[in-house]
Amino acid sequence: MPLFSRWLVAFLLLLGLPVLADVEGSADHPLLSRYPGAEIRSYFQRDYEAIYLAVGPNRGRNSPTDYPEHIEVLGRITVINYRIADPAASVMQVYQNYASALQQLGFTSLYDCANDSCGRHFVSGLHFRISKTHSERNLFQTYNVSGNRQEVRYWSGQAQLGQDKVHAGVTVFQRRPQDPVLVILQIAESAELITDKIQINPEGLHQAIVQQGKVELEGILFETNKATLMPSSADAVAVIAEYLKLQPELNFYVVGHTDSQGAFDYNLQLSAQRAATVVATLVQQHGIAAARLMAYGAGPVSPVTSNNAEAGRAQNRRVELVLRD
Repeated sequence: MPLFSRWLVAFLLLLGLPVLADVEGSADHPLLSRYPGAEIRSYFQRDYEAIYLAVGPNRGRNSPTDYPEHIEVLGRITVINYRIADPAASVMQVYQNYASALQQLGFTSLYDCANDSCGRHFVSGLHFRISKTHSERNLFQTYNVSGNRQEVRYWSGQAQLGQDKVHAGVTVFQRRPQDPVLVILQIAESAELITDKIQINPEGLHQAIVQQGKVELEGILFETNKATLMPSSADAVAVIAEYLKLQPELNFYVVGHTDSQGAFDYNLQLSAQRAATVVATLVQQHGIAAARLMAYGAGPVSPVTSNNAEAGRAQNRRVELVLRD
Protein backbone atom coordinates (compact mmCIF):
# COMPACT_ATOMS: atom_id res chain seq x y z
CA MET A 1 0.00 0.00 0.00
CA PRO A 2 1.43 3.44 -0.92
CA LEU A 3 2.61 5.58 1.99
CA PHE A 4 -0.14 8.19 1.48
CA SER A 5 -2.81 5.48 1.56
CA ARG A 6 -1.44 4.10 4.82
CA TRP A 7 -1.55 7.58 6.37
CA LEU A 8 -5.14 8.05 5.18
CA VAL A 9 -6.24 4.73 6.69
CA ALA A 10 -4.56 5.59 10.00
CA PHE A 11 -6.24 9.01 10.02
CA LEU A 12 -9.69 7.52 9.40
CA LEU A 13 -9.18 4.94 12.13
CA LEU A 14 -8.24 7.70 14.59
CA LEU A 15 -11.48 9.48 13.71
CA GLY A 16 -13.42 6.26 14.27
CA LEU A 17 -14.60 6.18 10.65
CA PRO A 18 -14.96 2.91 8.71
CA VAL A 19 -12.23 2.24 6.15
CA LEU A 20 -13.55 0.87 2.86
CA ALA A 21 -11.10 -1.12 0.81
CA ASP A 22 -12.42 -2.96 -2.26
CA VAL A 23 -10.30 -5.82 -3.55
CA GLU A 24 -8.15 -4.93 -6.53
CA GLY A 25 -9.87 -5.21 -9.91
CA SER A 26 -13.39 -5.30 -8.47
CA ALA A 27 -16.38 -3.13 -9.31
CA ASP A 28 -20.11 -2.97 -8.74
CA HIS A 29 -22.24 -4.60 -11.40
CA PRO A 30 -23.74 -2.01 -13.80
CA LEU A 31 -27.28 -3.13 -12.87
CA LEU A 32 -26.98 -2.45 -9.14
CA SER A 33 -25.18 0.02 -6.93
CA ARG A 34 -23.86 -1.23 -3.61
CA TYR A 35 -25.54 -0.74 -0.24
CA PRO A 36 -24.15 2.42 1.42
CA GLY A 37 -21.04 1.70 3.46
CA ALA A 38 -20.34 -1.66 1.79
CA GLU A 39 -16.92 -2.82 0.62
CA ILE A 40 -16.12 -5.59 -1.86
CA ARG A 41 -14.32 -8.42 -0.08
CA SER A 42 -14.11 -10.76 -3.08
CA TYR A 43 -15.00 -10.55 -6.75
CA PHE A 44 -15.30 -13.03 -9.59
CA GLN A 45 -16.26 -12.56 -13.24
CA ARG A 46 -16.16 -14.88 -16.25
CA ASP A 47 -17.36 -14.45 -19.84
CA TYR A 48 -18.94 -17.92 -19.72
CA GLU A 49 -19.42 -19.91 -16.54
CA ALA A 50 -22.17 -21.34 -14.32
CA ILE A 51 -23.81 -20.02 -11.20
CA TYR A 52 -26.25 -21.92 -9.00
CA LEU A 53 -29.40 -20.22 -7.77
CA ALA A 54 -31.58 -21.69 -5.03
CA VAL A 55 -35.20 -22.46 -5.89
CA GLY A 56 -35.94 -24.34 -2.66
CA PRO A 57 -34.62 -24.90 0.88
CA ASN A 58 -31.55 -26.79 1.98
CA ARG A 59 -32.48 -30.47 1.98
CA GLY A 60 -30.30 -32.34 4.43
CA ARG A 61 -26.99 -32.92 6.21
CA ASN A 62 -24.24 -35.42 5.44
CA SER A 63 -25.72 -36.78 2.22
CA PRO A 64 -25.13 -36.36 -1.53
CA THR A 65 -27.98 -33.80 -1.46
CA ASP A 66 -26.59 -31.59 1.32
CA TYR A 67 -27.46 -28.40 -0.55
CA PRO A 68 -30.56 -26.40 -1.51
CA GLU A 69 -32.81 -27.21 -4.43
CA HIS A 70 -31.24 -25.19 -7.24
CA ILE A 71 -30.89 -24.43 -10.93
CA GLU A 72 -27.70 -24.03 -12.93
CA VAL A 73 -27.51 -20.85 -15.04
CA LEU A 74 -24.88 -20.42 -17.74
CA GLY A 75 -23.67 -17.13 -19.19
CA ARG A 76 -21.50 -14.13 -18.38
CA ILE A 77 -21.35 -14.25 -14.61
CA THR A 78 -20.45 -11.77 -11.91
CA VAL A 79 -20.26 -12.79 -8.26
CA ILE A 80 -19.54 -10.15 -5.63
CA ASN A 81 -19.12 -10.54 -1.87
CA TYR A 82 -19.86 -7.33 0.05
CA ARG A 83 -19.15 -6.60 3.71
CA ILE A 84 -21.21 -3.92 5.47
CA ALA A 85 -19.51 -2.79 8.67
CA ASP A 86 -22.16 -0.21 9.64
CA PRO A 87 -23.64 -1.52 12.94
CA ALA A 88 -26.95 0.15 12.07
CA ALA A 89 -27.40 -2.02 8.98
CA SER A 90 -29.61 -5.06 9.53
CA VAL A 91 -30.02 -8.18 7.41
CA MET A 92 -33.69 -7.32 6.83
CA GLN A 93 -32.89 -3.75 5.78
CA VAL A 94 -30.16 -4.76 3.33
CA TYR A 95 -32.23 -7.64 1.93
CA GLN A 96 -35.32 -5.48 1.34
CA ASN A 97 -33.25 -2.91 -0.53
CA TYR A 98 -31.76 -5.51 -2.86
CA ALA A 99 -35.06 -7.34 -3.45
CA SER A 100 -36.83 -4.03 -4.13
CA ALA A 101 -34.14 -2.85 -6.55
CA LEU A 102 -34.24 -6.10 -8.52
CA GLN A 103 -38.03 -6.05 -8.72
CA GLN A 104 -37.96 -2.45 -9.94
CA LEU A 105 -35.60 -3.56 -12.72
CA GLY A 106 -38.26 -6.05 -13.85
CA PHE A 107 -37.08 -9.24 -12.15
CA THR A 108 -39.69 -11.82 -11.18
CA SER A 109 -39.03 -14.00 -8.16
CA LEU A 110 -37.89 -17.62 -8.44
CA TYR A 111 -37.49 -18.20 -4.71
CA ASP A 112 -37.16 -16.30 -1.45
CA CYS A 113 -36.65 -17.49 2.08
CA ALA A 114 -35.66 -16.34 5.57
CA ASN A 115 -33.90 -18.17 8.41
CA ASP A 116 -35.59 -21.51 9.16
CA SER A 117 -37.53 -21.54 5.88
CA CYS A 118 -34.19 -21.59 4.04
CA GLY A 119 -33.18 -24.79 5.83
CA ARG A 120 -30.18 -25.36 8.09
CA HIS A 121 -26.75 -24.49 6.68
CA PHE A 122 -28.32 -22.82 3.64
CA VAL A 123 -25.43 -20.41 2.99
CA SER A 124 -22.64 -22.99 2.95
CA GLY A 125 -24.87 -25.44 1.07
CA LEU A 126 -25.53 -22.97 -1.74
CA HIS A 127 -22.19 -21.18 -1.94
CA PHE A 128 -19.83 -24.06 -1.18
CA ARG A 129 -21.24 -27.56 -1.58
CA ILE A 130 -22.88 -27.31 -5.02
CA SER A 131 -20.54 -24.68 -6.39
CA LYS A 132 -18.03 -25.50 -9.10
CA THR A 133 -16.55 -22.06 -9.67
CA HIS A 134 -13.39 -20.85 -7.96
CA SER A 135 -15.31 -17.78 -6.84
CA GLU A 136 -17.76 -19.62 -4.66
CA ARG A 137 -15.54 -22.33 -3.23
CA ASN A 138 -12.37 -20.40 -2.49
CA LEU A 139 -13.09 -16.69 -2.22
CA PHE A 140 -16.07 -16.40 0.06
CA GLN A 141 -16.26 -16.62 3.82
CA THR A 142 -19.38 -18.73 4.27
CA TYR A 143 -20.99 -19.83 7.49
CA ASN A 144 -23.21 -22.69 8.58
CA VAL A 145 -25.91 -20.16 9.31
CA SER A 146 -28.59 -21.56 11.62
CA GLY A 147 -29.92 -21.04 15.11
CA ASN A 148 -31.52 -18.15 16.95
CA ARG A 149 -28.43 -15.90 16.97
CA GLN A 150 -27.85 -16.13 13.24
CA GLU A 151 -29.84 -14.68 10.38
CA VAL A 152 -30.03 -15.29 6.64
CA ARG A 153 -32.33 -14.05 3.88
CA TYR A 154 -32.24 -15.02 0.21
CA TRP A 155 -33.87 -13.93 -3.04
CA SER A 156 -33.45 -15.19 -6.62
CA GLY A 157 -35.16 -14.09 -9.81
CA GLN A 158 -34.99 -13.64 -13.56
CA ALA A 159 -35.72 -10.86 -16.06
CA GLN A 160 -35.70 -10.13 -19.76
CA LEU A 161 -33.71 -6.91 -20.10
CA GLY A 162 -33.66 -5.90 -23.76
CA GLN A 163 -32.29 -8.86 -25.70
CA ASP A 164 -30.61 -10.38 -22.65
CA LYS A 165 -32.08 -12.85 -20.19
CA VAL A 166 -30.61 -12.14 -16.78
CA HIS A 167 -30.70 -14.22 -13.60
CA ALA A 168 -29.79 -12.87 -10.18
CA GLY A 169 -29.45 -14.15 -6.64
CA VAL A 170 -28.73 -12.24 -3.45
CA THR A 171 -27.81 -13.83 -0.12
CA VAL A 172 -27.75 -11.54 2.93
CA PHE A 173 -26.53 -13.06 6.19
CA GLN A 174 -25.00 -12.35 9.58
CA ARG A 175 -23.41 -14.88 11.85
CA ARG A 176 -23.93 -12.98 15.12
CA PRO A 177 -25.66 -9.67 15.88
CA GLN A 178 -22.32 -7.96 16.53
CA ASP A 179 -20.80 -9.18 13.23
CA PRO A 180 -20.90 -7.29 9.90
CA VAL A 181 -23.71 -8.04 7.48
CA LEU A 182 -22.41 -9.96 4.45
CA VAL A 183 -23.92 -9.99 0.96
CA ILE A 184 -23.26 -12.42 -1.91
CA LEU A 185 -24.62 -11.06 -5.18
CA GLN A 186 -24.77 -13.41 -8.19
CA ILE A 187 -25.68 -12.21 -11.69
CA ALA A 188 -25.69 -14.23 -14.92
CA GLU A 189 -26.31 -12.56 -18.27
CA SER A 190 -27.15 -14.61 -21.34
CA ALA A 191 -24.05 -15.24 -23.46
CA GLU A 192 -23.11 -17.59 -26.27
CA LEU A 193 -20.40 -20.17 -25.64
CA ILE A 194 -17.74 -20.25 -28.35
CA THR A 195 -17.61 -23.97 -29.09
CA ASP A 196 -15.17 -24.19 -32.00
CA LYS A 197 -11.96 -23.78 -29.99
CA ILE A 198 -11.46 -27.55 -29.69
CA GLN A 199 -12.55 -29.84 -32.51
CA ILE A 200 -13.60 -33.41 -31.75
CA ASN A 201 -13.39 -35.56 -34.88
CA PRO A 202 -13.17 -39.25 -35.81
CA GLU A 203 -9.53 -38.97 -36.93
CA GLY A 204 -8.46 -37.50 -33.59
CA LEU A 205 -10.35 -40.21 -31.71
CA HIS A 206 -8.70 -42.94 -33.77
CA GLN A 207 -5.20 -41.54 -33.30
CA ALA A 208 -5.66 -41.48 -29.51
CA ILE A 209 -7.01 -45.03 -29.49
CA VAL A 210 -4.09 -46.30 -31.60
CA GLN A 211 -1.46 -44.54 -29.47
CA GLN A 212 -2.93 -44.88 -25.96
CA GLY A 213 -5.70 -47.47 -26.16
CA LYS A 214 -8.17 -44.93 -24.80
CA VAL A 215 -9.48 -41.41 -25.36
CA GLU A 216 -11.27 -38.88 -23.18
CA LEU A 217 -14.60 -37.93 -24.73
CA GLU A 218 -14.48 -34.13 -24.87
CA GLY A 219 -17.83 -32.38 -24.88
CA ILE A 220 -19.74 -35.02 -22.89
CA LEU A 221 -21.43 -33.06 -20.11
CA PHE A 222 -23.99 -34.06 -17.48
CA GLU A 223 -26.42 -32.19 -15.28
CA THR A 224 -25.09 -31.60 -11.76
CA ASN A 225 -25.10 -34.81 -9.68
CA LYS A 226 -27.19 -36.58 -12.33
CA ALA A 227 -26.63 -39.10 -15.12
CA THR A 228 -28.62 -36.95 -17.57
CA LEU A 229 -26.70 -35.70 -20.60
CA MET A 230 -26.87 -31.97 -21.20
CA PRO A 231 -28.28 -30.98 -24.62
CA SER A 232 -24.92 -29.43 -25.55
CA SER A 233 -23.42 -32.96 -25.60
CA ALA A 234 -25.41 -34.00 -28.70
CA ASP A 235 -22.74 -32.97 -31.24
CA ALA A 236 -19.97 -34.80 -29.36
CA VAL A 237 -22.08 -37.98 -29.14
CA ALA A 238 -22.75 -37.80 -32.88
CA VAL A 239 -19.01 -37.62 -33.62
CA ILE A 240 -18.33 -40.60 -31.35
CA ALA A 241 -21.05 -42.57 -33.17
CA GLU A 242 -19.50 -41.63 -36.53
CA TYR A 243 -16.12 -42.92 -35.34
CA LEU A 244 -17.63 -46.19 -34.10
CA LYS A 245 -19.31 -46.74 -37.48
CA LEU A 246 -15.97 -46.18 -39.22
CA GLN A 247 -14.34 -48.83 -36.98
CA PRO A 248 -16.98 -51.62 -36.85
CA GLU A 249 -14.45 -54.29 -35.82
CA LEU A 250 -13.47 -52.52 -32.57
CA ASN A 251 -15.22 -52.94 -29.19
CA PHE A 252 -14.92 -50.58 -26.24
CA TYR A 253 -15.46 -49.97 -22.56
CA VAL A 254 -17.22 -46.69 -21.85
CA VAL A 255 -15.77 -45.63 -18.48
CA GLY A 256 -17.19 -42.94 -16.23
CA HIS A 257 -15.01 -41.06 -13.72
CA THR A 258 -15.79 -38.59 -10.92
CA ASP A 259 -13.78 -36.35 -8.64
CA SER A 260 -13.24 -37.26 -4.97
CA GLN A 261 -15.92 -34.94 -3.53
CA GLY A 262 -18.72 -36.78 -1.70
CA ALA A 263 -19.17 -40.38 -0.60
CA PHE A 264 -17.17 -43.06 -2.42
CA ASP A 265 -20.12 -45.40 -3.04
CA TYR A 266 -22.23 -42.54 -4.37
CA ASN A 267 -19.49 -41.48 -6.82
CA LEU A 268 -18.98 -45.07 -7.95
CA GLN A 269 -22.69 -45.43 -8.69
CA LEU A 270 -22.91 -42.05 -10.41
CA SER A 271 -19.94 -42.78 -12.67
CA ALA A 272 -21.48 -46.12 -13.71
CA GLN A 273 -24.83 -44.50 -14.42
CA ARG A 274 -23.22 -41.80 -16.56
CA ALA A 275 -21.28 -44.37 -18.56
CA ALA A 276 -24.50 -46.33 -19.06
CA THR A 277 -26.24 -43.17 -20.31
CA VAL A 278 -23.58 -42.65 -22.98
CA VAL A 279 -23.88 -46.29 -24.08
CA ALA A 280 -27.68 -46.12 -24.19
CA THR A 281 -27.57 -42.91 -26.23
CA LEU A 282 -25.16 -44.39 -28.78
CA VAL A 283 -27.23 -47.57 -29.08
CA GLN A 284 -30.72 -46.08 -29.09
CA GLN A 285 -30.16 -42.86 -31.01
CA HIS A 286 -27.28 -43.77 -33.34
CA GLY A 287 -27.73 -47.49 -34.01
CA ILE A 288 -24.45 -48.71 -32.50
CA ALA A 289 -24.59 -52.43 -31.63
CA ALA A 290 -25.00 -52.84 -27.88
CA ALA A 291 -22.57 -55.79 -27.82
CA ARG A 292 -19.72 -53.47 -28.85
CA LEU A 293 -19.95 -51.26 -25.77
CA MET A 294 -19.65 -52.06 -22.05
CA ALA A 295 -20.37 -49.38 -19.45
CA TYR A 296 -18.17 -49.23 -16.36
CA GLY A 297 -17.94 -46.79 -13.46
CA ALA A 298 -14.52 -46.10 -11.91
CA GLY A 299 -15.68 -43.37 -9.53
CA PRO A 300 -12.77 -41.32 -8.13
CA VAL A 301 -10.10 -44.08 -8.20
CA SER A 302 -8.32 -43.05 -11.41
CA PRO A 303 -7.80 -39.27 -11.38
CA VAL A 304 -5.73 -37.58 -14.07
CA THR A 305 -4.64 -34.85 -11.66
CA SER A 306 -5.01 -33.71 -8.05
CA ASN A 307 -8.48 -33.15 -6.57
CA ASN A 308 -7.19 -30.38 -4.30
CA ALA A 309 -8.45 -27.57 -6.56
CA GLU A 310 -11.59 -27.17 -8.67
CA ALA A 311 -9.60 -27.01 -11.90
CA GLY A 312 -8.25 -30.49 -11.15
CA ARG A 313 -11.63 -31.85 -10.06
CA ALA A 314 -13.16 -30.65 -13.33
CA GLN A 315 -10.54 -32.63 -15.29
CA ASN A 316 -11.21 -35.74 -13.22
CA ARG A 317 -14.95 -35.66 -13.98
CA ARG A 318 -14.86 -37.30 -17.40
CA VAL A 319 -15.94 -40.20 -19.63
CA GLU A 320 -13.41 -42.27 -21.57
CA LEU A 321 -13.60 -44.69 -24.47
CA VAL A 322 -11.24 -47.61 -23.71
CA LEU A 323 -10.34 -50.25 -26.29
CA ARG A 324 -11.39 -53.84 -25.44
CA ASP A 325 -8.96 -56.51 -26.72
